[in-house]
Amino acid sequence: MYAIKSQSAEYITDVILDILVRCNLDIQHCRGQGYNGVSSMTGHISGVASRIKSLSKKAFYIHCNAHSLDLALQDLIRISPSISAALNITNEIIHFIKDSPKR
Repeated sequence: MYAIKSQSAEYITDVILDILVRCNLDIQHCRGQGYNGVSSMTGHISGVASRIKSLSKKAFYIHCNAHSLDLALQDLIRISPSISAALNITNEIIHFIKDSPKR
């Protein structure tokens, strides 16, 4: 849909709003927002979350739990060779099954 050309809150907000219009979604129906903790996204005065909230009062911001989990897993993999090996084996099994011809 878009290649993000700027990290500014104003630009990202405009992109989000344009995507909503293209998908025929009304911003007034937005009930939540989830982003990583970057200030351009979460800034209380002029971040994306506050800009969206000014357009839709019920669009509450929540820090993205999936992003937090991803960061925790990256740290765990970095400090634990056994966890890293287990995840690599799991990934290999998944690819083996997915790439196998259907029987």
